[in-house]
Amino acid sequence: MRFTIPILALAATVLATPTPSTSNIQNMREELHKSDECKLPVPGNNCAGAAMKDVIVEYPSGLAKEKSDLMVGAVKTAGGKVIYDWNDFGFSAFVPDQVLALMKAHGDTFGMKVYDNACAEIPWCGEAPC
Repeated sequence: MRFTIPILALAATVLATPTPSTSNIQNMREELHKSDECKLPVPGNNCAGAAMKDVIVEYPSGLAKEKSDLMVGAVKTAGGKVIYDWNDFGFSAFVPDQVLALMKAHGDTFGMKVYDNACAEIPWCGEAPC
């Protein structure tokens, strides 16, 4: 009985103590995800108003430089933006939809692959959404 009363008093104190709805770590995480450094790139539109897509283009091995230059040139000429150019692998870019459709059709003839780039350009912010 001696120990029951102090334990009940301690339990009542713990239950009555207000607790914050979110912890400091959760607040810091939310602030980090809202920061400019953690925002995804937005492809937007080119100068003609055409919607662009964020893609990665992969070349087949042994591709002639002229074909890779043709693809990069098509993106730039259409108002797209090449983000990274990996000479032997391919490139990532914001490409207008219509040009992307033509690139895919022509690229199929020599084994070029095009992937949606949902995660390749995301800065590390504690976790990736994919």
